[in-house]
Amino acid sequence: MLEEPRTFELAEAAIEQFTSLSHAYAGVVDQRRQKDTLEPLENWKRALTTANKQLDTHKRLDKLLDPFTRHLELGIAEAQLERLIQHAYQLETERIERKAELDRAIVERQRAQALYDKNNGLALSQAENDALTAQMKLDDVERNQRQLENDLSVVPDVSLPTTRNEFEAMRKHIASIAEKAREDFDSIAQADTNAASDIVKAKEQIESIERELQHLRRKPTNIPAEYHRVRQQIARSMGINDADLPFFGELLDVAPSESEWHGALERLIGRQSLVMLVPENAIRAARTWINNNHLGLRLEFESIPAQIEVPVVSLSPRSSARKLVVADATAHPEFAQWVNRQLRRQFNYECVDTPDEMAHHQYSLTREGLIKRGNRHVKDDKRHLNDKSRWLLGTTNDAKIATLSDQLHDLQEAEIAAAKQKATTQRLIQQVAVIARLSASLEGAVWESYDRITATDDLARANKQIDLLKKRSSKLAETRCLLEHATTQEQEGRRSLAETESALANAIRERENCKHNKQVIQEGLSGSCTFEEADRLGLERLFSDTGLAYLDDAAILWKASSAVKSTLAGSCSKAQADKYQALKEIESIQTEFKRSWPSQSADLGLGGGEIDGYLDILHRIKAIGLPDYENKFLEVLTDFSRDRITALSSAIRNAFADIREKLNPVNKSLSLSEYAPGIYLNIIVQKSLPNQAKDFLADLRNIVEGSWDAEDITAAEEKYTALESLIGRLSSSEYADRTWRTQCLDTRLHVTFIAQEITPEGNVRNVHANDAGLSGGEKQKLVIFCLAAALRYQLALEESATPSYGTVVLDEAFDKADPYFAKMAMGIFETFGFHMVLATPVKLLKTLENYVGSFVYVNKNEDSRSNISVLAFEDDSVKEAIDAER
Repeated sequence: MLEEPRTFELAEAAIEQFTSLSHAYAGVVDQRRQKDTLEPLENWKRALTTANKQLDTHKRLDKLLDPFTRHLELGIAEAQLERLIQHAYQLETERIERKAELDRAIVERQRAQALYDKNNGLALSQAENDALTAQMKLDDVERNQRQLENDLSVVPDVSLPTTRNEFEAMRKHIASIAEKAREDFDSIAQADTNAASDIVKAKEQIESIERELQHLRRKPTNIPAEYHRVRQQIARSMGINDADLPFFGELLDVAPSESEWHGALERLIGRQSLVMLVPENAIRAARTWINNNHLGLRLEFESIPAQIEVPVVSLSPRSSARKLVVADATAHPEFAQWVNRQLRRQFNYECVDTPDEMAHHQYSLTREGLIKRGNRHVKDDKRHLNDKSRWLLGTTNDAKIATLSDQLHDLQEAEIAAAKQKATTQRLIQQVAVIARLSASLEGAVWESYDRITATDDLARANKQIDLLKKRSSKLAETRCLLEHATTQEQEGRRSLAETESALANAIRERENCKHNKQVIQEGLSGSCTFEEADRLGLERLFSDTGLAYLDDAAILWKASSAVKSTLAGSCSKAQADKYQALKEIESIQTEFKRSWPSQSADLGLGGGEIDGYLDILHRIKAIGLPDYENKFLEVLTDFSRDRITALSSAIRNAFADIREKLNPVNKSLSLSEYAPGIYLNIIVQKSLPNQAKDFLADLRNIVEGSWDAEDITAAEEKYTALESLIGRLSSSEYADRTWRTQCLDTRLHVTFIAQEITPEGNVRNVHANDAGLSGGEKQKLVIFCLAAALRYQLALEESATPSYGTVVLDEAFDKADPYFAKMAMGIFETFGFHMVLATPVKLLKTLENYVGSFVYVNKNEDSRSNISVLAFEDDSVKEAIDAER
């Protein structure tokens, strides 16, 4: 009665039309991907512009730094010259005053001298001079004695002489000792030189090892510090990490089981360990920096492509390549692949136990470090084979640190021993020098220079004479005081004048030097010294940031200038690194865009010079491309939702009403035939939506509801995502999805039917929601009755009790049914006025004979041929055929 609903047809149409919607959305997604890929270019362009601007500014300020410093220095010189001019003028005035004071002091001293001489002062002065001479002689004797006593302390078994004879004996003894010391001096001096050389050599080696240990403890590598320093400079200039520039030796370890071959393998790899590996995309920047800078060492580096093919090489069990383990390089797997390739190509040597075995191999190596390459043999024993301090291979450096630590300890011990030897030889040299000097000083000396007793007596006699003269004159003491005071005033005046004249001379000299310095500075400033306001303010800020009082002194100014230059150099390096990073990111974005959308960027290249072309594409996408695609997507989505989703949702929702309407003629057909005496059947329909269908309808409702304005693109995409999920399940061939599809689309499963037994008056006598509570015969009767009524509804004219076309064909009719059911079914079909054509086994002919007027008998022979007989029930032959079949 119910044909397949058109919901399946509508779903198929929606699936087909969804392709155009998915294409429209793919266009939106593609435009957004292009926009998202190119949008970072705007920030990186700004970063590049900023870096270039900063780089230009720092370079310009660096170029202006020297003239700006000289300009400031000129100001300092001018201010200093003005101060010196004022200071010289003040000193000249002070000199004139001091000269007048001295003239007055001289007059006063002359008057006091005349008065002093008149009172016997001349004889007293002579006596005082004699006492002074005696005192000076005594001082000299005591000084000589102290010196002699000090010198004799280094000469064994010699004491200070007290008589002339002891002095002469001592001088001869010292002369003989000095002669012996001169004979030994050369050997002592040579030992001292050797000790000094040993100390210098030990210090240099200690400093070298300490620097190397400091480097090794900071970074787990065996590569020397000077190579690591160069690598750091290169990496810093490029804005990358040190790990992006490994050395060959840092990627190789000697297998722990092959440690006895370590020294030989180090010798085999040789300087290849110091080859720096550079990624192919960074080789240009690295090559430029290395070319433009003095490295102070020999550097080999190699460009490593991103894709490396490691050749398949048959390796002997004793191959040197098998004794080496290549370390992983997570960030750059191509490094490990390249090292593996080099091991197979360049270092595939047979490791043999004896030199005789080398004759059997083209390339071979012994544990002792003998290397054979073809017919050439090499053994480099400039250093010990197993000197771990010289090893370069390995991802760890514990063994090298331990070896260098032991060497450092030995060198420190050697330095201490050399220092002790140096102290001994220095003491001997000093002793020889003292003896030689003492011998030389005593060679022409006389005893009187060391006779303290005689000198003391002379001083006592002179002092006694002074006392005697002072007692003879009562005014002598008074005039002496006047003379001493006047002399002191004169001396003070001369000293003050000399100091003032010296200060004036210094001031004049400083003034002239300052004038000359100012002239030199002016000559160094070529042309007019003018600066742009921004540059001047920038340089002043940099000078202020040094924290130095740079305007107080030229030396401090140039120290500040040096600090500013260092700051500018660091700023230039940072700006250069920022520029490199920006260019790197820009090229990365451009490469990604060209790879993903080659047609849009066919005329564009890579680099900062092409960035505007890519930004033009971005601006077109934002202004035209993406809005157009979004509008097209919204338009297609709106049409799809209105035309397909709404139609599908309406078909499912209206299915109940359609089914209920279709039941009216069926019930009319049922009312034409009694189901039982005085009883008729009436079928009613009820909604029974599965949960899957309810959820499906809710999803469809969410899709078609809401706004479709351009501003609501986010909501539209959310609806598209939900719609894409539904269409995906509708078109899926998975069993679970097909079951779900049937539950959602087959509206016949969304209703249940109830059969009512009613009287002609419309009273309900019984209700059948299912076949529960019915006997087997009742169930069969209900099913056949409804089937017959449905067939008559399909085949009869409205209000007609019999069908206009009444032939019903049943294949294998009642084959599995019992005779009661067959008779009941045939009776129902007869009641509804159908002409039955049955295909059935002969065994049911007896049951059906009252309902069949004739039949066709089909017989199949053993040779698979069939024959047909048309018979009527009135013929005896029919009965005979039935009996024969039985």
